[in-house]
Amino acid sequence: MKVTHKVDEFLHDLFPGTQGDASKLVKEAESYFAQGGLSPQVSIENDELVVVFSGKMPKVQDNQFKKAIKFCDEGKFPQAITILKQLIESAPNISECHRVLGQAYSEQGDQEEAQKHLINALRWDPMNGWALIMMGNIMAKYLNNAEQALKYYNRVLKLKPDDNFALNNIGAKLIELGKLPEAKQYFEKAHKADPDYPNTYHGLACVAELEGDHQSAFENSITALFKNNKRDQLYSLSFQMAEESAKKLVAQSDVMGLVSDYVSELKEKTGKDIVVERDPKIPTAAKIEIAENYDRDYHLVKYKPDYPAVEHLIMHELSHLDFTADARNKKANLLFMTKDSYQEAFIKAFEKDIKKMSRQGFPEDKIAGYFRELFQGINRQAYNTPIDLFIEDMLYKKYRELRPYQFLSLFNMVLQGIDATTRKDIVKMVPQQVLSVSKVYNLVNALHFKSLYGFDLVRAHKPSNKEMRLADNLYHEFKEYRFDRVPGKEFHLVQKWAELMNIDRYFDLVPEALTKTKPVQDDPATYSELKTADIESPSPEELTKKFIEEHSKEDVNMAVCMYMIGALKYFEQFPREDIKKVAFDIAMVGTSGIDPDKQGYTVPSIEGKEFSGYHLLAYFYVSWALAVPEMLSELELPFNKEYEIARKFHGWDKA
Repeated sequence: MKVTHKVDEFLHDLFPGTQGDASKLVKEAESYFAQGGLSPQVSIENDELVVVFSGKMPKVQDNQFKKAIKFCDEGKFPQAITILKQLIESAPNISECHRVLGQAYSEQGDQEEAQKHLINALRWDPMNGWALIMMGNIMAKYLNNAEQALKYYNRVLKLKPDDNFALNNIGAKLIELGKLPEAKQYFEKAHKADPDYPNTYHGLACVAELEGDHQSAFENSITALFKNNKRDQLYSLSFQMAEESAKKLVAQSDVMGLVSDYVSELKEKTGKDIVVERDPKIPTAAKIEIAENYDRDYHLVKYKPDYPAVEHLIMHELSHLDFTADARNKKANLLFMTKDSYQEAFIKAFEKDIKKMSRQGFPEDKIAGYFRELFQGINRQAYNTPIDLFIEDMLYKKYRELRPYQFLSLFNMVLQGIDATTRKDIVKMVPQQVLSVSKVYNLVNALHFKSLYGFDLVRAHKPSNKEMRLADNLYHEFKEYRFDRVPGKEFHLVQKWAELMNIDRYFDLVPEALTKTKPVQDDPATYSELKTADIESPSPEELTKKFIEEHSKEDVNMAVCMYMIGALKYFEQFPREDIKKVAFDIAMVGTSGIDPDKQGYTVPSIEGKEFSGYHLLAYFYVSWALAVPEMLSELELPFNKEYEIARKFHGWDKA
């Protein structure tokens, strides 16, 4: 066996105090390498320290080394250290034993001891890359010595110029040291070594974000998502980086110029003026009213000015007009129309659900109104979903500067789809068939978001195998038309997908050239996926308020009702003992009284949440009603009516 070191500054770091004294270096090396009864021959030849061992060298017990590694993986470092010391005593020539021992000490927080063993690892093998990296990490992270850290990192680069793992590790540590230009160089070299490694793109994104280049940070984060198939912590961090950089880009940039250019293009294309105006009262974030459907001589786009990334939604609505104009030019435009008889058939199909709601005490007129809203909502989803896929594809390809807006907007839409089809109060109320259809359409939207931006939220919808297969099939069909769409072809998908889900009987697609009747639906092109229990604009909170108003014959405290509904939802997954703990914690908070108008109350067992007075009183009442009902009357809280209404709304039987 032979160990060779170049006589340079690095070697003198391994054998301190030998710089400029060759004889001392040889003597120190002889002393060190003679441990364990070994007989080294040490010399300096052509600026190299050469250590030659005669005879058979000891070998490590492989099963014991694997056991030590396993202990390290399990965080059992003392056990690992004991084994490694025994192995080194019998075979001191194994560099990796020293390296793993150094790592174990480092993990335990003993960086001084860790350095000793890492230096031993490098004495036996100056090309042990992980020992070099660990030494650099200790210098950077614990000793704040950037110069020494770079010395070890640069040696790794000399020894292994194409080791992308080492290069990424070094880049990450240089970011921690604030050495951004150097970190970027390492990540760029790592990219050349392996252009498919997600860590590299995440590292480049981190550097760009710290340098204020939010566009590069956004684009590299998205690439990191696409390259990462593990759905691990890095995947989540890359998404967070993409989201943060997108928000900064939206806050700092202005793409209304894109809107103006698109408006000018469509004015010429349609021969009509286009008005884009703010309207905070519209039910959705943005909507378009096409001139011919409203007997106007201009098209109108309305939008909520304070909605996040609303510029994307304005462009989306204008795209609907663009697609309509293309279809009209080919005489292929179809109108989405429905009839009262279709609505009646829809309501009749859910007679069992209607009877169930009637038994629960819902008034007949309110039940009828609810199912009319479901009918309108499912039709709106059937019309919008296929067309929106083509629109988002077009916007993505055509407007690079719009992508951060699109990313945030579509992400929000997918989250709404998840909430709409998995939230317990919605799942309890909505007929299963309607819920399943809505979920499939929302899954298709999630698949498209993943296709554009690499972030996978599909399983968060909790689909059944059947729903997932159907959504995959629909999206696969869209992809067949994706890159060579013929104007009007999107209507083929509207019809076919509705047929597959057995909802085609609730609408007609009528050639525009054959009818002068305006579409029955006010605005089938409104950009909004169906939120099944959030039909035609009311938020869940608004629906709740409406419910309370309809079911309370006497005066009730509306705020307490609302808070109680939230409390019932919060406690739904809690065992009774945990609810009791919260109940007593609130009682302790209330020992000095709870002021209904005060803000900023906190409860130890409900972390990260602040309560107003009425909010806390609602939780106080509900927690005692659920966990200590026999003592509820002793609270003397006058909220019996509010609690009855809240339970009725929530359909909650848990006690």
